[in-house]
Amino acid sequence: MFQTEFGFLPEPRRARTAEVLVEPLPDFDTTKRSVLESLHPSGFIYPPQEQTVRIRRTPEGEVDELIPNSQRPAHLYYLEPTHRLTINQPVAADVLNGDASFLIHLFSYLWGHRLQIDDWQVDGRIPIKTPTHHVWVGQPAAERFIESAYHFWRSVTPEMRIRLSTLLYLHSKAPSYEWTWEEFLVQYVVTDALFGICRDSGMFPKKIGHADRIRAMADKLGVWCPQEAPVGAIVSMRNNLFHQGIWAGERPGYKLSSEEWDRTHELQVLNQRLLAAYFGGSTEYTKNPWIYWREMVEFL
Repeated sequence: MFQTEFGFLPEPRRARTAEVLVEPLPDFDTTKRSVLESLHPSGFIYPPQEQTVRIRRTPEGEVDELIPNSQRPAHLYYLEPTHRLTINQPVAADVLNGDASFLIHLFSYLWGHRLQIDDWQVDGRIPIKTPTHHVWVGQPAAERFIESAYHFWRSVTPEMRIRLSTLLYLHSKAPSYEWTWEEFLVQYVVTDALFGICRDSGMFPKKIGHADRIRAMADKLGVWCPQEAPVGAIVSMRNNLFHQGIWAGERPGYKLSSEEWDRTHELQVLNQRLLAAYFGGSTEYTKNPWIYWREMVEFL
């Protein structure tokens, strides 16, 4: 049996399967209250300020001296743990970087909060106040999905386990980026990486170009994607950004566009559906139109 703590999850979520137990820590309410009381009005946790220290050796010993004007937001910092993860029979040689990381990034995907193992650091801002998706996930559905996804992860090669964990990690990290073009870029990396996994597992017998990959995956996995779905617009945005460095007809960061904003969130929800279908099979949830990303849907 293996145990570790993780956070920050502002909901007292619980889940139990044959191999996995998730439960809030005894001080969950106190930790949550402390974090929320100091939360930025935007609903994000931001990196704390840090300052560079010079160590000066003296006859009495070493003395730490703060270097003037060296304050800056920390590149890496810690999140408060809120939950405990118990794994009955982990399979990876390095359980923290294997089983535990996969499961905690899977929880991030399910519950819409970027999570990290206790004593491991994060970078950038972390959305806390509201989940990063409009998906209601009940405990029975969460437990079924966790069991299915973890069972599949355990069955593949160590190399494939890393690729699957990375998909979930990047998907949960994308909403932390402040520019829409950055979030879109990371979400498209998730889309293309999932296609690569499907291709390498023999799902597609022949080479498929970028323009057709989303529809090919949706068709194979059982995800909503009719002809009127804005796949062409998403692929065009990808090509302009990846090959020309252009976003919304301008240099990235020079123009805000509601169309690019909508397509980015549609891509996020599309990835959510594709990942749900890949790990858990086609369901009513995966067949729900991903263009209605503003509407609350139930994870089934």
